[in-house]
Amino acid sequence: MTRCAKRALCFVLSILLLLSPLTAFAFDYPDGIDPSCAQSAISSTDTLAVNAVPALTGKTLSELLGGAVYTDEVLSSFVIMLYTSLADYSAALRLLGIDVSPASVASGLDSSPQVKDVLANSVDWNSVRLDGVSWGVNGDATAFANCFGAALRPLAPILSLLMCEGEMTVLNVTLKGGRGYETVVRPLLIELGCPHAPGYEEYRSLAEQNPDTMAANLVLSVFSLIDLAAVQPAAVLCRALPVLAAYLTDGSLDSLAQELIEPLSTKISLFGIADIKGPGLDSLLSFMSAPDAAFNADTVTDSLMSLAGEHGLTLERPDFGALAAVRGDSSAAYVMIMLYLIKTLRNNRQTLLTSAVSGGDPGMAGGVIDRLFAMSDDKLLAQLVGLFTADSGTALEHQWTAAPFTAETVSFTGNLGREQLDRVVDGMDDLISGIIAENGSYGSLSELLGARIYSDSTLTALINAVGDMLSQDGGGQSAADAAPLLRMLGIPATADEFGAYLINSGYVTAGRTISSYGFSAQTIYWGIIPGSRDSFRTALSTVLMPFRGVLEALLANSTIDIFGAIHIGGTNGYNTAVIPLFEALGIPDAAIKTYSEYVAGKGTSLIVTDVVDPVLALIDIVIESPVYTALGILPNALRFISTGGLKQCIDNLISPFSAMADEYGFDLSAITELTGKLDGLDVNSVVKELLASSETDITLPDVDLNRLSGMGTLVYRNSRRTYNAQPVTFDYVEADRAAEMMAVLRVLASILQDPRNSSITDAFMNSGEDGNQMFSSFGGEIGAQMSEMSQDELIEWLYKLFFRERATSDATDQAYIPTIIYTAPKKKADLTEPLIAVTIVLIVAVIVLYSNRGTLGDMIEKRRDKRAAASPDTRYKKRKRKKQAEPVYHTTNPRATGRDRNANG
Repeated sequence: MTRCAKRALCFVLSILLLLSPLTAFAFDYPDGIDPSCAQSAISSTDTLAVNAVPALTGKTLSELLGGAVYTDEVLSSFVIMLYTSLADYSAALRLLGIDVSPASVASGLDSSPQVKDVLANSVDWNSVRLDGVSWGVNGDATAFANCFGAALRPLAPILSLLMCEGEMTVLNVTLKGGRGYETVVRPLLIELGCPHAPGYEEYRSLAEQNPDTMAANLVLSVFSLIDLAAVQPAAVLCRALPVLAAYLTDGSLDSLAQELIEPLSTKISLFGIADIKGPGLDSLLSFMSAPDAAFNADTVTDSLMSLAGEHGLTLERPDFGALAAVRGDSSAAYVMIMLYLIKTLRNNRQTLLTSAVSGGDPGMAGGVIDRLFAMSDDKLLAQLVGLFTADSGTALEHQWTAAPFTAETVSFTGNLGREQLDRVVDGMDDLISGIIAENGSYGSLSELLGARIYSDSTLTALINAVGDMLSQDGGGQSAADAAPLLRMLGIPATADEFGAYLINSGYVTAGRTISSYGFSAQTIYWGIIPGSRDSFRTALSTVLMPFRGVLEALLANSTIDIFGAIHIGGTNGYNTAVIPLFEALGIPDAAIKTYSEYVAGKGTSLIVTDVVDPVLALIDIVIESPVYTALGILPNALRFISTGGLKQCIDNLISPFSAMADEYGFDLSAITELTGKLDGLDVNSVVKELLASSETDITLPDVDLNRLSGMGTLVYRNSRRTYNAQPVTFDYVEADRAAEMMAVLRVLASILQDPRNSSITDAFMNSGEDGNQMFSSFGGEIGAQMSEMSQDELIEWLYKLFFRERATSDATDQAYIPTIIYTAPKKKADLTEPLIAVTIVLIVAVIVLYSNRGTLGDMIEKRRDKRAAASPDTRYKKRKRKKQAEPVYHTTNPRATGRDRNANG
């Protein structure tokens, strides 16, 4: 009995110790850790384990432990091991009236028919095979305990003798047992911290009603500790493991085992001394004798190392003596256990990652672990405890540094001055709207842009872009690598998870499409009414809502809460990054909330919508007057980009992480690489790359588009931003639209006069089979003629060509409407491209018109017929009345023409 019980207990202890490694180091608090913060870290570790495991595995810690312990396989292994050991003492046990054959055990297993059938047909325990045979446990602790109790029913007499006050007759001698459960077993269970350890009277009463409960209740008591460990893993281990270590190192377990069997061992020995003979008595005496040092540290360590090897793990031998020395000091125990765990992870890095990461490629997770393991064990633990115990801190105040402003000028031609170009700018949007209306597909430019921007396709393109970012990181790793991080932040990590979120949010079709086809689905039905700002806003806000927690931390100084255990202080990014960006783009003040107004929305959807709404306000303005608005925004936006404004925004947003990067080993290289590219971004290179990636063969001359950022007047405005809770001002470039238009015309002239573009201009301008018949009246090679003109002459010629007006300084017709002579293209241009394309708007117009020159003549004739039907004054007044009837944002500095404009500056 004793040897068998000890083997069984060693097996149980080895499993517990394998799940909870012990330190091999002498105890000493590392630098940066004291008992107080270690105690706090225990609670945080419990919270982290309980919350992180479901997010990372899809199962609770309780389910994982239950799935590992409360199984048919574990029960089969334990029963076979126990009875195989007892078979060596079958003769002695028969003296006690106990039959441990497979058939005897099978007789009590009516609740497990598959097992019963196998055992009933087995000759001995060496031939028993229970692989794949069901006990009916199914991960349930109570079912496991009941089956275990039933399997140990043949041992009920001796269990009653040892645990309760049962009696047993051996060789006509009646033996009375002790109260081993009360004096030995229960005190040990309580010291280990088992929540469920019934009192002796309850235990004895249940045993009298059903002998199976003696073994079942012992198992349930141990399982109650496992259940508690599923809720408080660190706290349980820091209490229980030093107790076990003390029992192993000082021989206490051997003493307890000897105390448990002492009544029987003494009496049976006395019978032997009295020369009471009987069959099997020598075997019985051997069975009841307790071999020395069966329950010691070496025995358990050997079992532990063996089990680890079976799982492909490499462990260092634990120092039970050091752990026993801190019995009752959970803070010190925590440090020891965590240091041993760190060393175990370090020694088994590749094995653990390969088993944990799909595809066997550690990818991003491996890189993070490598950076962490570059630290010493003490340093790494100190950093971990520091993360657990860090205060959220306060937001950093970032003072913006105004970039220098250099005013740029542009020379007008002798016959084409500011006044004419002002009229062109003022009338361009109405002109384009008229052409679009005449083409019949849309009633106006606003209607066309609205239908294109506020649409299912726009939101789908946004989803595709997000999907591209999720599918690959900078190292080309799969989205599975980023999934744990996204889940930590409460963000759906996969297409299935995001699809389920959308379905629950009411976007059933979109959710099902993304779940089925992933983030790259090209056609997704969102139910957005084309041109409906409200339906687009609702859908966009829903898509962004999972990011609310991150936005709240980065923009409104909330804490980034990772599984409730790690708290990273946020920053006031709305004040120091979002507002400056909004103001640089010329979004009206009325559309931008102040920082105090924004943070008032914490905990609500306003954290998302208060960022979305200003962007939509800008889009509304662009939709209403795209050319005029773009030219008004362009100088300040270019200045903001080219002088590092975007970089400063991102730096301010990531400031909490930047401060922690060096200390905790976070890798921000992907972000810093991006911000490095944004620092002094060269717009010229960007435009050239756009042209190079297009289907055109246009060569851009060596012009500095950054000069557009200086075409205006530097003014100071009251900002919606604050610094140290005080209002501030910011500088803004009020655009000189006429100068910008002239600058663009000069770029266009340079392109047309560049010999490298001669084939394009000739094909566009010249008559003939591949040319445009409307230019046949010019005759000759137009490209050659343009190359002989001065730049001013070519600009004035282009002005006449485009707008059919006299390029003279006395053109003051109040009914002036510039009239471009080109037709609308067959294919509607995608007008949702970045605003930076406006810098070469006329260039792009020429390219598009060239590609659609076949319909040019028809449009010209249609335009002439309609112009003949109404005077210029009448047409202008009708358009003006229509414009005034629509709601607009009013600038604080309306133009001298009296027209209200929808953009600042």
